[in-house]
Amino acid sequence: MSSNTSTMFLSNLSIVDHAYIDNRGNVVGGSFNPSFLVSGEVDPVEQVVVDFSAVKKQIKAIIDDKQIGFDHKLWFIQGWSTGTVSQTENYYTITTPTTEIRLPINAVTIIPDGIYSIDSIGRHMGALVERELSKLHPKINVKVECLNSVDAHFPTNARSAALFRYAHGLKDSTSWGCKNIAHGHLSYVQLLPVTEATSALVESVAQELDDTIFIFRDNIIQESDTWMMIGYTTERGGFEAQYKKDAYKLVVLETETTVEHLVDYVVARFAEEFESTGVSHVLVSEGLSKGACVTVDA
Repeated sequence: MSSNTSTMFLSNLSIVDHAYIDNRGNVVGGSFNPSFLVSGEVDPVEQVVVDFSAVKKQIKAIIDDKQIGFDHKLWFIQGWSTGTVSQTENYYTITTPTTEIRLPINAVTIIPDGIYSIDSIGRHMGALVERELSKLHPKINVKVECLNSVDAHFPTNARSAALFRYAHGLKDSTSWGCKNIAHGHLSYVQLLPVTEATSALVESVAQELDDTIFIFRDNIIQESDTWMMIGYTTERGGFEAQYKKDAYKLVVLETETTVEHLVDYVVARFAEEFESTGVSHVLVSEGLSKGACVTVDA
């Protein structure tokens, strides 16, 4: 690096929650913690590449952007995701052997190549941020590298937890992104206190939750022995999704599928096991850094 250039790093800048179409054609939830290396020419007055506070906000705005961003979108990776994408006016229809989803274009990110991996997605996220930052800072010859991770952040000192993936949609959420019928999370479940018994149990709980589609019963439009169709309309537009039952874990709740209700579902589903192993608290995250906690009745 020459004397008039430098590289700044911004660690764990945000959480990018999403879902993706995998190589089976299934909708799978995920989350990444992206960090960024931003290189460029040092400003001769301020003696910085870009002000840390400013560039942090700019990068987050790019990856969260409603049109071009990655956060709370359904990702389709061309050449790897199984299925086809067709466009009609402002909607995409994604058709796979197990799924058919119709949703607004702004709910989908089409990734032109690669696979679903930390490095491959990081390359595309870095390219997007570099392109958009270059527009904002044309004089500094900016270069960007994105380093993704899946490190979870825990609210307690306990580090015993198990990861699982799920997808859902929240029709009435005040969050624009959460309204997407096919977004998701890489999440964790924690059982306290941490003992040999609860450490073994938490793995079983996460395994059962993994790759689940959580559905609010009010959103079911039609159901047969082989398929379930859900849908709703928001100010973003209409969403519809059909899931093949033998390809998915479809869990229907009588409530909305917010994490506050998911943790209640977990407590009710595993009540007997929690009682026998002395579980006092259950934590379920929505992504890698936030979630809900409940006390288990003795």
